[in-house]
Amino acid sequence: MYIFEEFISEKYPISLIEYINTKKESVPYFSSQFVISVNNILVAKIEYDSTILKYNDKITVLPLLGGG
Repeated sequence: MYIFEEFISEKYPISLIEYINTKKESVPYFSSQFVISVNNILVAKIEYDSTILKYNDKITVLPLLGGG
């Protein structure tokens, strides 16, 4: 289980993105805002334009609905 608490802040460091990008599964999103949860617990909200975010069974990356 990866510990995210060091990444929870108003400014999300690139290391969080890099960690997500190491996951085996990938799915493309074209929204700029995402919610990251671990085991259904919200841990971070990030903005990352037009990228491929990766996840495994413990990490879920969901696009936020609505504008920002």
